[in-house]
Parts: sequence; structure tokens; C-alpha cells
Amino acid sequence: MNKYLKSVGYVLLDILITFASYFLILRVLTHDIGWVIEDALTYLLIGVGVVVLLNFILGLYTGIWAYAGFWEAIRIGCSAVLALFFNAFSAAVCESLSVEWAIITTFFTYILIFITRFLPRLKNSLKKYLNKKAVADGYKKVLLVGAGSTGATLIREIRNSYVS
Repeated sequence: MNKYLKSVGYVLLDILITFASYFLILRVLTHDIGWVIEDALTYLLIGVGVVVLLNFILGLYTGIWAYAGFWEAIRIGCSAVLALFFNAFSAAVCESLSVEWAIITTFFTYILIFITRFLPRLKNSLKKYLNKKAVADGYKKVLLVGAGSTGATLIREIRNSYVS
């Protein structure tokens, strides 16, 4: 996949995650969400922009996430702490947002971002584990190069043979 498309996909995914967590946590914490959204919509939209900007500055839209490690987790954590400061500021300025909302929303948002970023690594690790397990169970992978029709016959005989 094109590197540019992957980055755009991560940006769109972060926007979706941030909007969903903002409104989900607001819905859980308040019963009448209508007036809260009217009062806090500006802060929520700016908050989504801040999350995307922080993730861009900290390089969370670049890199190969299939090999993500400790430092990528640290960058996600730094972005979460900075977003928490912004959300706490929004909660202090806007009367309809609470500090609990700021903490829970930031935690929920960055847990989901962490999961989406480390999912490719988990997939690769699982694939490697299953391949090692298959080899340990007695299956061996064989590559025949340039064998032609004789190679195809040999592979057919190996597959049909029950003797190891």
C-alpha cells in the first residue's frame, strides 16, 4: 500500500477514534447530551485537531508499525499526556465539560490509538509464532527453484506420501 494512503488512513482513523471517544464518554457521564454538545462543540472539534496535530508532530503517522516497539509506545504516551493537558484546559474553560471527562476521554482515545498502531506488529508476531509451531510439529517448508515439470511431480509425490 502506498505510504501516503497509509498515513491518510491513520489520520482518518484517529479522527474517528477521537470523535467516538469524546461523544461516548460524554454520553456515559451526562444524561442530557444535547446541551453539552451545543456548549462544548467548539472545544471538541479543536480537541480532535489537537490530537491529530500532536500525533503528526510526534511522528505517529510515519514509520512501519509492523515493527513498532518501545519508542513508538513512548511517543504515543507523550501525545496522550499533551492531549490530557489540552482536554483538562478545555474542561476548566467550558462549564459543561468535567475533569473526569478529560481524563477518561484521553485514556480511552489513546488506548484505542495504541491498539490500532500495534495491531500490525501483533499480526506479524502471531504469524511468526504459527510458522514456528508448524515447523516444530514436523512440517517443513521446501522451495524448488527451476525444477519444471519434474519438480511438480516431486511435490505431488511428497504431498501424497505418508512417510516422513
